[in-house]
Amino acid sequence: MTFLRAFETEPSAAPPRITIKLLDQADFCRWDAFVETCPEATFFHRAGWKTVIEKAFGHRTHYLLAGRNGAIAAVLPLT
Repeated sequence: MTFLRAFETEPSAAPPRITIKLLDQADFCRWDAFVETCPEATFFHRAGWKTVIEKAFGHRTHYLLAGRNGAIAAVLPLT
């Protein structure tokens, strides 16, 4: 899965600002919609696995999403 996607800009244009945040329950649907657009993704990349890993194994997870102009640009599920 490509976690950070390259973006094209004009040589003189400033690159769009990227924001990074932890996934919260409110973003689960947006996260999954983004994952569905990535051909390399598997069902293990879906947001629901965060809950599965935490409840079944007691592991802390860190699901990061990168946003640009209000849209998700990349995701990184860390368990």
